[in-house]
Amino acid sequence: MENSNLINKIKSLDNIKPNQEWVALTKKNILGQGLSYRPSFASVMGHLIFQYKLAIAGLILVCLTGGTWVASQSALPGQPLYSIKLTGEKGLAMLNGKNQEPLANLQLAAKRLAELNLMSEQKLTQDVPAAVQEFAETKAVAHKQVLDLAQKDPANAAKIVKSVGSQIQQIDATERTVFADLGMNASAAGSANQDSDSSDKAIVELLLTGSRKAALTSTQQQDLAYAQGLYNAGNYEGTLEFYLNSSLSQ
Repeated sequence: MENSNLINKIKSLDNIKPNQEWVALTKKNILGQGLSYRPSFASVMGHLIFQYKLAIAGLILVCLTGGTWVASQSALPGQPLYSIKLTGEKGLAMLNGKNQEPLANLQLAAKRLAELNLMSEQKLTQDVPAAVQEFAETKAVAHKQVLDLAQKDPANAAKIVKSVGSQIQQIDATERTVFADLGMNASAAGSANQDSDSSDKAIVELLLTGSRKAALTSTQQQDLAYAQGLYNAGNYEGTLEFYLNSSLSQ
């Protein structure tokens, strides 16, 4: 009985396939040829992203256990611990699931605005341009993530956008106030602001297309016409804000 089991186990070894990387390396060592295993692009990117997330998680753990993270939370742009604060916050946002990343980055954008407001109050003008850029880039990332989710699921685009609509509107309103206090406008953010505007344009196009396909009340038809007018005028942020507050989002 034991011999029979042993024979069956030996036969089962035929089904075991060696690792491709091991095969390539062995052939190279034996034949002296430059044979190599080339993993797919998706495999390489997945590995790199995993390694990056692992490194970020490790850095966050070090900061938390060392107390540096807590100390960095009050840091403002230009101050010594600010880079640690940014790295930790971005790392935590990235560790969220794909569906939660937009909200996490919108919350970070709100934090960047709060920092700008403090800098304005404390007259720390030297590092304002860099802080404005950091805010704009964070906002652009969040809007692009919202767009990506909506494009992957057009049927639920309105639901996806509305799930973060209040955060988007609050950030836009606060941005106008803070920038006015600083004597600046959105153009100060340069290309990052253009990236946000481009994402808003694509988001609005999805929302308006969905509204046209729906059975609308007379009020909704009027709101759609007004939203289309804002869109045609190139006011994509205004179109999105109007949509979120109109009968179209109900």
